[in-house]
Amino acid sequence: MAQGKLKVKAKLPANAKQHSVHRGVNRISKAPKKQKNLTTQQLLQKEVTKSIRMNIEDMARAKADKDGRQLATTSANKTKASDKTKS
Repeated sequence: MAQGKLKVKAKLPANAKQHSVHRGVNRISKAPKKQKNLTTQQLLQKEVTKSIRMNIEDMARAKADKDGRQLATTSANKTKASDKTKS
């Protein structure tokens, strides 16, 4: 039993095949991208978030100490905590 041509829903333009072969390759630039400067609003948000997280961590550390457990912290937070106690 012979099969007919497969039906195509959308007919491609006649020159579509020619263009697809000759398209160029997008090359990624080798130079590193420059970081944009933070706005004052972004800097304020960063500081607020940082202080809130430090307060939450201090509260968690105090609760853990009260329960007799030890809270694992990063080395950066350990130095900040020791700076607070010295002041």
